[in-house]
Amino acid sequence: MFFPYQAAPCPRAQDFLTRTPGEAVYAGSLSPQQRAARQLGKDMREMMDAIVRREEWMAADW
Repeated sequence: MFFPYQAAPCPRAQDFLTRTPGEAVYAGSLSPQQRAARQLGKDMREMMDAIVRREEWMAADW
């Protein structure tokens, strides 16, 4: 859960060693590097969405 005035918890290296719920057990499972890349993509998307929301809020307030 994300709170606006509290830093979001950063994932640690050992967080990428375990499979995520719903991930295949044997065939098609992701490597730790692939899990880290996927998490980085999610984080980047979340940050870009936050920037866009802020810009829209600032433009609407002007």
